[in-house]
Amino acid sequence: MKKNITINLFGTLYAIDEDAYKLLENYLNNMKSYFAKREGGDEIADDIEHRVAEHLWTLQEQGLEAIDIETVKQIISSIGNPAEVDGAEDDSSDSASLGNPNAEETANAQSSKEEKWIDRALHHIRTHRFYRDGKDKVAGGVVSGLRHYCGGGDIVVWRVCAVLLVIAAFTLNQMTLFSGICHVFAILFFLPLILYAALWLLAPMARTAEERLCMVGEEVTPESISRTLIAEADEEDRPAVSYQRGGTIMSRLTEIVKFCVKSASLVAFAMMTAFALAYLACGVIYSVAGEPFLLLFNDNQEDVRVLSSIPFLSIYWIISAVCWLAVALIPLLGIVRSFKSNRKRLGLAAIATLVGTWIVAMTVGILLLVLFAIHTDNESKIIDRQQNTRNGVYLNRWTWRNLDERGWNVNKAANMGYLLATSDEDPLCLGESPICVAPEKKGKPVTLSLSRRQSVIAGDYTLECLSICTAMDATLSVWSGDKCLAMLRLDGYGAADDRRLKDYDWAASRDIPLLKEQNDSTTWANTVSQRDENWHYLASKPFHHDGGTLEYRLRIGQHDVEDATTVNSEVWMAHETLTQIGH
Repeated sequence: MKKNITINLFGTLYAIDEDAYKLLENYLNNMKSYFAKREGGDEIADDIEHRVAEHLWTLQEQGLEAIDIETVKQIISSIGNPAEVDGAEDDSSDSASLGNPNAEETANAQSSKEEKWIDRALHHIRTHRFYRDGKDKVAGGVVSGLRHYCGGGDIVVWRVCAVLLVIAAFTLNQMTLFSGICHVFAILFFLPLILYAALWLLAPMARTAEERLCMVGEEVTPESISRTLIAEADEEDRPAVSYQRGGTIMSRLTEIVKFCVKSASLVAFAMMTAFALAYLACGVIYSVAGEPFLLLFNDNQEDVRVLSSIPFLSIYWIISAVCWLAVALIPLLGIVRSFKSNRKRLGLAAIATLVGTWIVAMTVGILLLVLFAIHTDNESKIIDRQQNTRNGVYLNRWTWRNLDERGWNVNKAANMGYLLATSDEDPLCLGESPICVAPEKKGKPVTLSLSRRQSVIAGDYTLECLSICTAMDATLSVWSGDKCLAMLRLDGYGAADDRRLKDYDWAASRDIPLLKEQNDSTTWANTVSQRDENWHYLASKPFHHDGGTLEYRLRIGQHDVEDATTVNSEVWMAHETLTQIGH
């Protein structure tokens, strides 16, 4: 059932279907708009309207009660040819040339079979005008307008590519921000969004048939306008595709899950592609700029030195980037293609080529990544050992820094796995890293010699420390020049005071100057008293010092003590100090 209305055309009433009226009105308005810019255009438009009235009057006289859309299409087809408009044949041909000043160039371009690509590009620019698509207004019609301006294609692919461009721009923006590059470069990656917004605001909308023809680059004539209007009417008149209700709930859920998986995969591979493109761009820039480019991302000279030591780094960089780009891009194109409704079936040879290329790219990419990791690890170890070796003794950077802060010098070391524990192991919970010595190779003895200096005033002192020791040849001593003032065996043998730290309650600990450094009773009760029960408090016999510089010496494995247990023993020491008696 269709709605029917009555129109008055030059004093005669006609019954016409509503959709037929819309098409007829659209046609007459487009003809008026087309001829309005030309000399004598008002007369031509008026002649066209009279010709329409003549057709309608003839049909009414023949007994046609209501004009339908098919009748209007036939009328438009007969009038659309300028040669059929009375007195307008010459004017129409002239106005067609005026309506599209490039019509002659278009004909010449079509007649030329062998054009250079630059000529085709210039011809495309001359014959196309950019409009936002008024028939497809999704996101302002900008993407659809670009599709028409660039020669067509599946709109789904264009929209997916637009989303991927936004994702890539955002990804590159975050990469530049995290890498510390100037924020000006980060802002540049928002240009696609800025350009899109500018096109949305500034570009006109293609509302008339003439503008839509210019948008797709077709010649604008009354005939082409008529064909466009009829084609659009046919498109609107075509019933929409209706999806049948049916199928099980499981099948619907499966479709939803498939769509979600494809969408998530699309985003994931889009981000991987963006990273691969950025990686490739960095490789190309590095091949030109060299080390200064690396310093933009990392101002650590050691890291730059490690990377620069890789042979043919720029070639490796570009090849690996191309491989990872292929790994990300091939699945991405497949996912984008799966969104197309009408897609051609790929041949077996094409599928085999794509799969083979992906496998080769993945294999080469992983191989290069493994080689890169091995080389950088080896080179990092070499540089680290060179920079953190003193007197033939290698310790990690953190250990050297900690020892330097506490004033310890390493004079000799052999078969030593590590030297300092973390501050969490401090028996008094004061944040000091205990000295912890263990053999690097089991079955071989440890040799260690540490020393540090301290200036003290004249007076009577005792040497105190906390220790865990199962070796007999580990000692802590205090020297004044060549004279040993006090010595403690860290296993407690011969010490003036040797008690387990766990045996001291809060009240008893207040009588020991060393233990009084922890002044929180709650920490003592909850943490200190729960430490390893092998921690011992050691103190030497009192000695007198006339004032001046004293030297602490920690020795392991440098005494005339035969001890079989030293081979696999561990020595822990913390909070070594001199306590002045009477103060």
